[in-house]
Amino acid sequence: MVVLHSVLNNILQRKREKSMKKTVKSILISGVMIVMAATSVFAGQWQSNAHGWWYQNDDDSYPVNGWKWIDGRCYYFDSQGHCLINEVTPDGYTVDGTGAWAVNGVVQYQAQEPVASAEENPLVGTYTHH
Repeated sequence: MVVLHSVLNNILQRKREKSMKKTVKSILISGVMIVMAATSVFAGQWQSNAHGWWYQNDDDSYPVNGWKWIDGRCYYFDSQGHCLINEVTPDGYTVDGTGAWAVNGVVQYQAQEPVASAEENPLVGTYTHH
């Protein structure tokens, strides 16, 4: 009887240890997920004033004299950094009422933002907006 009691206690102890390990793993995984969800991703944001719209990068610079893909759409920015709207760009492309590049009235989308070297990037420069 004592042996059976000892065996049962060992089995219960192992089950408690396994259960405790699972609980600790669950808590750790939950904590990591919460931290990841709470971490902010810094990205640029659209700004406007009496002269128009511009896109302020997360480093306070903004695109000028060229195109920039933002959230899957391509926009053209003039020498002051303002987004052209309902116009033909200096290089002959059309942008719609939101400023997005459009062909025959259809906005052109990109699945993800391209990665380009400085030589391949059509944006000539960036400046801090006042």
